[in-house]
Amino acid sequence: MSGLPGNFLIEKTLMKILSSKKYTILYLDLDSFKSFNDTYGFREGDALIKETAQIISDVIMTNDNDPSFVGHIGGDDFIAVLPHHRYEELCNSIINRFEQAKLRFYSEVDLQNGYVKSTNRVGVLENVPLVSISIAVITNKRFSYETVEELSKAAAMVKQKCKAITKSVCICIEDPSEIR
Repeated sequence: MSGLPGNFLIEKTLMKILSSKKYTILYLDLDSFKSFNDTYGFREGDALIKETAQIISDVIMTNDNDPSFVGHIGGDDFIAVLPHHRYEELCNSIINRFEQAKLRFYSEVDLQNGYVKSTNRVGVLENVPLVSISIAVITNKRFSYETVEELSKAAAMVKQKCKAITKSVCICIEDPSEIR
């Protein structure tokens, strides 16, 4: 769907990066995507996933970031692996480009409202914020991860912090003990 490498190459890349001197991992997730998909249909949902994949690839896959990696975990989850700790400008660029691109996917009414009306899992109609992007960042700047499972767990915990904020956001935790 996105044209990006999937879980086999993601796992291989993460195993390789563990022995690197410097690295940063970006775990990117679209918030409120289910409501977008339910409202606009799977074709528009697929188009938004492809657009997001393109934005992430365009920002990450430059000579400055070589050798970087961008993968599609599945659904609305992506991963990027950088051979350095300079992630802030990249995250800001992804967020800014995503925020501009998403405008093309919504009706004028939904854009003016700032939400879509969507039925939640228990059948209640609610106002759901427009889709946003969360970028959970972990580095080996202050903490060394031993396994891919540790990396994955830390990224998932940071992602939960991101999802608690109802707008596009980038949060970095350099030491998993900071996550509480």
